Amino acid sequence: MTPDEIKTRIVNEIKLHGYNDQFIDRAEERAFIQTAIQLGVSVEDALAALRRVCTELGYLLESDVWAQTEARVTAAGRAGRIDRATFDRITADALAALRGKKSAGEVRAMVVTLMERTGHNRVKAGWVRNWYKELKQELGIA
Repeated sequence: MTPDEIKTRIVNEIKLHGYNDQFIDRAEERAFIQTAIQLGVSVEDALAALRRVCTELGYLLESDVWAQTEARVTAAGRAGRIDRATFDRITADALAALRGKKSAGEVRAMVVTLMERTGHNRVKAGWVRNWYKELKQELGIA
């Protein structure tokens, strides 16, 4: 295949997968990159093509929402312990950014995962209850 045929194939696959819901989740993104690598395209070029096509067509990339949410978690964590209200604001913003493509439980699990991964999992707990511990148990992350 020529480089132009490869690019056309990748662009068409992106358009096809995002056509119904204008959303590319992380699994689909990974599949595109693997296909591109098999066709001899570098990871950077594949990501650039994916971002370009998604921007042109108005598709939402789940990994972009993860990156934005991780930045908010990091900023909140650097400011001190994260309280329940801050957690709820971050979760609500991520849920809105995902435009209903993920459930509230999935988004809460995503934020908890990001808090754990970034090391910003110190929270302001009450005297009697630890909302974060209870939330992790509820989500099955404990």
